[in-house]
Amino acid sequence: MSIRELQDGLAVMPKSQVRRPPKCTECVYRESRMFCNLSPKVLKEFEKLGLQMMLPRGSVLFREDDRSSGIVIVCSGKVKLFCTSRQGKILIIKIALPGDVLGLGAVLSGNPHETTAETLEPCTIKHIPREEFLAFLERHGQASIHTAKSLAEEYRSTFLDARRLALAPTVAGRVASVLLELGRSSANGRPEMRFTMA
Repeated sequence: MSIRELQDGLAVMPKSQVRRPPKCTECVYRESRMFCNLSPKVLKEFEKLGLQMMLPRGSVLFREDDRSSGIVIVCSGKVKLFCTSRQGKILIIKIALPGDVLGLGAVLSGNPHETTAETLEPCTIKHIPREEFLAFLERHGQASIHTAKSLAEEYRSTFLDARRLALAPTVAGRVASVLLELGRSSANGRPEMRFTMA
C-alpha cells in the first residue's frame, strides 16, 4: 500500500484512528538528527505540516520510479530502502531509523524515486506533501540549510557505503563494516552499541 493509498483510506477512517502530527518538540531523536533540529519558532510551524500515520510491517511508503508525493520522516521503527534490477535482484541501500527523512532528493529535484521504501516493523511516519514542504522551505532559510545538510549527509553515507563495497577485501570485512555502522546509527550518540537485526 502506498502513501497515496493510505491517504485515500484516511478520508474514510473514523477520526479517532487518524493521528495528527506529533509534537516534534517532544521527539527524543530531534537533537541528534540534523533535519528536525530546528529553532522553537520554526519547529512550531513544522509540527503543523503533514500527517502522522502508524503503519504495519510491510507497508510500502513509495516505489522506485514513482513520482514523489512528498517527504516521509520516520518517527519510530525501521524502513528498508532498496532497488531492484530487471532480473529481480534486490540491493538494499539503507535501513532508515527514527529521525531519518526519506524522499528528500526526489521532492527537491522533481525526479522519480530511485528506491522503494518498505517498513521492516510497525512504524510511525510523518508524510508532508511536496508543495507544502517546498513552501515551508521558501519561508524558512534555517529549514533550507538543514535540508541541504541532510542531503550532504545522505551523499556522504552513500559514498562510504559504495567505498565499503568496492574496497573491502573480504565479504567478512564488508559484513563487519555494515554491522558497525548499524550499531553506531542505532546507538544514536550513546556509548553502548546495541541493536536488533530485523
